[in-house]
Amino acid sequence: MSVVRIMKRHLAVLVLAGLVLSADRVSAEDGLVNLPRAGQVSVEPFAGAAFTVGGTFVREFSEVLTQTGTVAGQTFSTSLGFDVENRDFSDVYDAPREVGIQLNYGLSESAEVFGGVTYMRATGKPF
Repeated sequence: MSVVRIMKRHLAVLVLAGLVLSADRVSAEDGLVNLPRAGQVSVEPFAGAAFTVGGTFVREFSEVLTQTGTVAGQTFSTSLGFDVENRDFSDVYDAPREVGIQLNYGLSESAEVFGGVTYMRATGKPF
């Protein structure tokens, strides 16, 4: 993956984070926020794709395996070597897809308990 693509991804994440953090706060008095209601259950299904921001998935390494043996007075030796390059998550897997559901239960006008289940799947890329 080129440095330019990595920088573009990081820039996109920073811009998105800036938009989220700089958004005006919304109060419940504006009528735009749903407060929990005691005894009320709400269900929130969701679906989407996940993306990676950065980091190494597999570090570069190389290894040589050797085996030596003697058969009928003759010495035989064999070796096997391999190299693995640095790989990011996106080099190994396609973008993961996820679906899930979240359940919320209002305990009072200002408190709720919630839990959810998520299923995520990413297909592997050949390398």
